[in-house]
Amino acid sequence: MGYAHPRQRKFGVASRKEKLVRDFYGFDFPDDFFRFQEFMERLPPGILAEVCDMRPAFPFDLAVGRPPEDFPEHPFWQDRYYNDLPEFVTLFNGTTDGLHYGYFFDSPKEHPPVVVEYWHSDTIEHAIGGDNLFEATRWIVEKVESDCHDYAADEDEEDAYEEKFAQIAFLRQQLSRFWGADRRQTGEDYLDEFDGSEWREPAANTWDQLGIIVPRGRYRKLSADPFAGSRADPKRRQIEKLTAEAMELLQKGYPGAALKLGRDLWPWAQQFPECYLLLEAAYQALGREPLRRLMTEARAFREHADNRRSR
Repeated sequence: MGYAHPRQRKFGVASRKEKLVRDFYGFDFPDDFFRFQEFMERLPPGILAEVCDMRPAFPFDLAVGRPPEDFPEHPFWQDRYYNDLPEFVTLFNGTTDGLHYGYFFDSPKEHPPVVVEYWHSDTIEHAIGGDNLFEATRWIVEKVESDCHDYAADEDEEDAYEEKFAQIAFLRQQLSRFWGADRRQTGEDYLDEFDGSEWREPAANTWDQLGIIVPRGRYRKLSADPFAGSRADPKRRQIEKLTAEAMELLQKGYPGAALKLGRDLWPWAQQFPECYLLLEAAYQALGREPLRRLMTEARAFREHADNRRSR
């Protein structure tokens, strides 16, 4: 589809970027991250931001050796949002209601990440944009086109969107040189045909709508789920009981319950610090040490933000 295999790249360039990312996070990023960086280098400056509201975040700076601007002493905090899950690594920032996009690494050394988005100022519910950055971006491009057609029809001003439609067509064409040239659908037709992930099958759902991925046979339900249904209502006594139950299951070889409860408690971690204990224990039992480290950094960032607000 117009893209050279990674081994055909100029010697040393890709491997240096990959090493910088691997050394920092403790695991590899998928190849589409580095391909997407090449894709962006060929675009007119600012077009992704103008059309898709996507502004590259810290990992792209990291890959070329640029230090973080806001947190030079705590680089893991750069482009992190308060409610970002430990598995979430921001790749693009938006401008509306804390919208941002990133990789979600369930198990960095076992499974590839999916690309997800959520509105930090609005909800903890995430949506999966695709199994790679090109697929997620293509979905956004087609969503923008669909929305523009709706706006133009409502306002009876198709000509006013002529430049926007041209930018969308240009981005679609450039994307097809790297990925997706066989997907002929556009706009609403594309959105109806392609959505979400083709491989990801969670063992159980979570309040963030992403669910948990654990090896078969390593998840058992708890006796109750205060996060089921449309309204979460965790209570102190119940969470204490469920935490003890989850930790007992973990000791018996079923860490999935602790992972699910910890993830569900993430937005309420100030009231229920058991969240961190559950996640740390689950990551350790599942052999997901890099996620335990990311969780430690996410917790430190939250404490930093809480301290600033309390001054």
